[in-house]
Amino acid sequence: MFIAWHCAIIKIHGNLVTTRYYSFANRKESILSYSLVSLLAIAIQLMISHEILFGNNKKNDPVHYAYRGFLLSVLVYYFTDAMWGFFYDLRSVKLIYADTAVYFAAMAASVLFWTQCVVYNLEEKSPLGKFLFYIGRIIFAFQLVAILVNFYYPILFSVDESGAYHAHSARYATLFVQVLMFLLTSVYTLSIANKTEGRQKRRYLIVGLFGLIMSLTVGVQVLYPLLPLYAAGLLLGNCMIHTFVVQDQKAEYLRELEKMVQIDQRKDIELNSAKNLAFRDSLTGVKNKHAYIEKESSLNQMINEKSELQFAVASCDVNGLKMVNDTLGHQAGDELLRSACKQICD
Repeated sequence: MFIAWHCAIIKIHGNLVTTRYYSFANRKESILSYSLVSLLAIAIQLMISHEILFGNNKKNDPVHYAYRGFLLSVLVYYFTDAMWGFFYDLRSVKLIYADTAVYFAAMAASVLFWTQCVVYNLEEKSPLGKFLFYIGRIIFAFQLVAILVNFYYPILFSVDESGAYHAHSARYATLFVQVLMFLLTSVYTLSIANKTEGRQKRRYLIVGLFGLIMSLTVGVQVLYPLLPLYAAGLLLGNCMIHTFVVQDQKAEYLRELEKMVQIDQRKDIELNSAKNLAFRDSLTGVKNKHAYIEKESSLNQMINEKSELQFAVASCDVNGLKMVNDTLGHQAGDELLRSACKQICD
């Protein structure tokens, strides 16, 4: 029943595609308004995803690179979707054909990178995950081959001399497979979300909801081809991903980083405390022989490096210590040492 419903939708889409292009030809305002949505989507996408698109702060992170590839393919899709209206207004058959070919490639690339992003993000080595990972590559390869074949034998689309677009059978199959892939990644993510909790569960739910939104917008745009629903769905989904997934992961990373900094600070304090105890005399509180040896080594190194130094070495002795110990006791001798050290330090 599900397949039959999609086949019916695709058949309706085949009857409406040409109408979409001819309607735009008679309504220049519709062309510009349709393109405006994609141009606005490009501007918003660049603003919210600038760091991911142009930054390089996560080397060797497959999730980061898969998501960046997805965003780049989406930007290409927006661009081709926006430029189509202008090319059609110019009645340039070659530009319309080239733009449509890149349009198909960008859609296939977005499905490929999104599938990889979901599989990498879930870190779940299940049979379904492996299937989605490889089937995404197969679909992308098939789409590229279909685009190349289409130059010689139209199986995806054709553009006649008047600039009218005509969809063919392979286009319908591609549309159905894209809807199916978004649904599968959504079901896969939501099933994993049920096994998790907390922030991670919320992120998985958002990723799953994105797949459902894309499946819905692709299907609904088949019924309403004059509305840029696919572009709007991508923009809505990407804003959700940026707000509830990317920003949440960044905040979690900052929290973990703050904890690590606090741990390092505590370690430094403990290390300095231990070093201070090891380098100070417990009776007088002044630095001991260990501290002297370390300072001597440091000064000698600086002398060897011919650094400009200003320092002096003084040798002091405490008179009468033995007599105090013998006549007044060792507690008095200890007090004499403490008093002498204070006077020297002062």
